[in-house]
Amino acid sequence: MTTANRLNAAIDRLSVWLIREAAAVLPTHREWGKALEAEVPAVEGSAARLRFAVACSFALLRTAALNACRGRIADPASTSLAFALGCVTAIVDLQSGSRSALRLMLGVGCFALGVMTPRAAWRWGVWATLGLPVVIAITRDHGPYTYDRADVWLPLLPCIALALLGASIRRLSSRRILMPALLLGLASVTSSADAQAAVRPASHALTRQDLAAFADSIFASYMRRYAEPSLALIVVHGDSVFFQRGYGFEDARSRRPVDPDSTLFNIASISKLITATAAMQLVERGKLELDRDVNSYLPEDRRIEPGARPITLRQLLSHTSGLDGPFMRDVVARPELLVPLATYFAMYPARRGRPPGGEIRYSNHGMALAGHIVELVAGGSLAGYADSSIFGALGMRRSTFVQPPPPALAARVATAGSGPVPNALLPYPAGSMVSTAADMGRFMHAHLNGGLVHSRTGSARILADSTVRRMHARQWSAEPRLSGVALGFFESDLGGEQGLFHTGARTHFSLLYLLPERRVGIFLVHSMRQGGEFRTLRTDFVRGFAHRYFGNATVARAGRRPLHPHSAARFAGVYRPILFASTTIERAARLGTDTRVTAHDDGSLSIAIPGGPRLQLVEIDSGLFRVSYGTEQGTTVAFTTDGDGSVGRMALAGNTQDPVSFERLAWYERGKLHASLLAGAFLLFLSCAVTGVVRLATFLIHRWRGRQDPVEPPPQRWAWRAAVLTSALVVLAPISVAAIVLTHTGDDTAADNLRFGLTVGLTLLLVGATLGATLVPFAIHAQRRRYWSPARRAYYLMLAIAGMLSLPLLGYYNLLGYRF
Repeated sequence: MTTANRLNAAIDRLSVWLIREAAAVLPTHREWGKALEAEVPAVEGSAARLRFAVACSFALLRTAALNACRGRIADPASTSLAFALGCVTAIVDLQSGSRSALRLMLGVGCFALGVMTPRAAWRWGVWATLGLPVVIAITRDHGPYTYDRADVWLPLLPCIALALLGASIRRLSSRRILMPALLLGLASVTSSADAQAAVRPASHALTRQDLAAFADSIFASYMRRYAEPSLALIVVHGDSVFFQRGYGFEDARSRRPVDPDSTLFNIASISKLITATAAMQLVERGKLELDRDVNSYLPEDRRIEPGARPITLRQLLSHTSGLDGPFMRDVVARPELLVPLATYFAMYPARRGRPPGGEIRYSNHGMALAGHIVELVAGGSLAGYADSSIFGALGMRRSTFVQPPPPALAARVATAGSGPVPNALLPYPAGSMVSTAADMGRFMHAHLNGGLVHSRTGSARILADSTVRRMHARQWSAEPRLSGVALGFFESDLGGEQGLFHTGARTHFSLLYLLPERRVGIFLVHSMRQGGEFRTLRTDFVRGFAHRYFGNATVARAGRRPLHPHSAARFAGVYRPILFASTTIERAARLGTDTRVTAHDDGSLSIAIPGGPRLQLVEIDSGLFRVSYGTEQGTTVAFTTDGDGSVGRMALAGNTQDPVSFERLAWYERGKLHASLLAGAFLLFLSCAVTGVVRLATFLIHRWRGRQDPVEPPPQRWAWRAAVLTSALVVLAPISVAAIVLTHTGDDTAADNLRFGLTVGLTLLLVGATLGATLVPFAIHAQRRRYWSPARRAYYLMLAIAGMLSLPLLGYYNLLGYRF
């Protein structure tokens, strides 16, 4: 055997050994490790095999760390080890860009250091605490290492305390420490190179027993963490219900367990899928046309205003109509206040906000309008049509759009952890439906089996196979390589597994996910108040399900291909998501949505989304990027160019997140600039109002004491009074809104109170803006006549300028008037 052959054999043995040792950290990973070991010989090239092994080992260790963080490892030694792995992973791999997650990892890392070396806990803890922030500070602007300076100082004291606490835990064996350290060290080297993505085959056969164990492991920590939530899961496969289970209690008082067959949940926006299915039934029968102007179906008092291009049913069902709905006019405090859809759309007709067909913008109003068109064409209400043509045909006996549900159904609506539905929905086709997990399983069967459902009593068809395929086909995407939207459904890509999904969020949170090629459907719903936690839960379950049972050719991390700095710079800038209405006060929400794309020195990109983690992007194709770290891993980002070749749009599509389009902003369009100008003007007016109050109090005190203050000439007196009154009105506007809303927090009439509060606030603002227009001539007059001191004249001029600059901004954000 030649030296080269011996070297190759040694590398092969090393590769297998790395995977085997990493898989040994968790017993549940051994089968996965064996499957990965079998893949090593298939990788061409010794160096490639070693990189493959290191990437697989790193993925195994990272999963062990995540399992420890979620409380799935009972052994204290394994837990401490996994926490240590999580700490190093956070520094090397930066799975999360958020400061809180990084501090947590630093803290548990020092705890693990105390566990590993009890006698040197002080030394290790202090050095780790001081050394890691220094590394962060040095590398904070390079590559994926992007932090705020607060990350350098805030972990210090907690880390020292945790290092001492960890010293009380028994010492781990040196073998279990050195092996992960070696793996992580190798991984940190290869992860920054153009390493190949590790192939991850299916690690488990899809059996009911294994799926039950997997579901229990995912949901157990969530059930312990929150106060008695209700949760139901159903998985259908082929023609049968493969698995269904309830977790928690339907009602906290009676302690009745959740039953997937009889416990009802508000499925919220998943109702849109039933509405879209009803519309497609009428399309199939020739009563509706997807590409016909919807105004041809609507009476004159409910028609959409004319535009350059007609709005079609296809656009309503794919959220590309560009329609604006009314602001805060979609709920009423009690079901008795509900009105028919005909009355609702006569009162609040849809308005054009953006050109139709241009981009995806989620629209409750548009989908409700599609439901109303179904009513007009079919006759009767959509609720009645769904009962007869969908629910009745599929045997969905415990599903309804009716508000409130019939007493027999209302008594079984889950209330544990959430309470009853607080209000009734006016555009009910968009989100009023209640159903059980079992009923939604029947609905998924219909969409997975070409519109046909088999049962013990026979078969039922709600759609032709060709209509189902038409409904599942892509209708629009920001970029051909990016997931888009079908008719009612959103597309998803889980590492090569193409899926269709929809989510719901109201009193309960829900997810319906279809894998049509696999003929698998998942419906998950829970009653926890923590919607953000459910987003993590649903992503963990669906992504874990696909990876566990089907495997993927591209599941492991994508290799890192940094752009040239000059190439990356063309994508950098500030973008704004296209989410909010353009014709109502909702437009003001744009002020806080500036999303910054940053190009780093090494050519990499990162995205800072307001209120979310910083996303680190890896280029996978020209203009196409994927998030490779953190809870948003797998989210795809695409940049598109305008006619002149400049980057003008960005689009984002996640695993179970609706696609979102972004538009690039010029410097003068940025919400942060506008918010800063408005905040500066508000502070000026606040200072003037406070000064006016102080002067008034001084005047009253002097008058009470019999002192006579000098009297200013009328022009000066009226100029100052106009400024003080304007300032008082401007300052009182947001205060009045907050006071009215906060005094009714949690009330069933909260939506009505918000509208009333906004009406009061906008009235004060409108009067203040009108009065503020007089400040300009007063300021000019003061400059010409030279009354007041130079400082006071300058202050008054600043007030006038602030008022003039604020007016166009307030008008742009629909804050002048009652744009509901």
